[in-house]
Amino acid sequence: MKRERRDFIIKGGCALGGFLLTGWPGMTGCSKGSGLSPFTSFSICETSCVGCGACVDVCEPGAVILPKPTVYEIDTEKCDECGECMKVCEKNAIAISVTQYVLDSEQCVGCGECMEVCKEEGDAIVWERDYYMIRGNCRSDRCNQECVAACEENAITVPWDKAIIDTEACTRCGKCVSACPEEAINPAHVEMEEERCTHCGKCFDVCEFEAISAEKPADYHQPLIDLDLCNRCGECLPACETEAISAELHTASVAVRKCNGCALCVEECEYDAIRENASDVWM
Repeated sequence: MKRERRDFIIKGGCALGGFLLTGWPGMTGCSKGSGLSPFTSFSICETSCVGCGACVDVCEPGAVILPKPTVYEIDTEKCDECGECMKVCEKNAIAISVTQYVLDSEQCVGCGECMEVCKEEGDAIVWERDYYMIRGNCRSDRCNQECVAACEENAITVPWDKAIIDTEACTRCGKCVSACPEEAINPAHVEMEEERCTHCGKCFDVCEFEAISAEKPADYHQPLIDLDLCNRCGECLPACETEAISAELHTASVAVRKCNGCALCVEECEYDAIRENASDVWM
């Protein structure tokens, strides 16, 4: 029920789709003085109807039938609480306690894994320093050159009394940092620009150094959709990258014997799903 698919089908399918829903217009009742032909009838295109029920509310004779409005739900197991669906919901029907992701610079070794996954999202994580450096307190005579042994890329050498890091060969894995007994190695560092963060949580998932924490708000609640506010527009579906939102689609139909041809349903439908059946089509 994504908007792109629905709009495509509307262009080619509605004119004939309505025939299947309403039957023959000759059976349609029409109130006197309505100004419409006694053969006027209306059909609902099932490929564009979103099951919102707005047409049902304005139909006084009860000719529009919708047994159950379309139901939208959020799978809390799939939802990463990014809040992207809330941004496209014009009715503010979606409530999500957006998780904040916080970077601990003391734990960060600057491996850059979080940056790679963030590039596909808000590109909110940037380098503060993209290389490792040896501090002045490094003395090779004080240790057993544990950093050299820890580096699988052979990026660290000790040509004299102080180690040197080949920044071209260094992969910023962080192993030398934890191996150095003198804490003489400064790792690379990244910083997070909060205003650009989309709260997708991908950085949290890939950080093996536990440098990124997920902090839920104090008034946290499970993600939910208020169906009383939801207009069933479907915009939240393509906005959700984790496919956590699902829709149980229901469409309306017209009971032609009850329809008085007032056309209020046509005016009320913002999705152009209700069409008047021209009498010459049926003759």
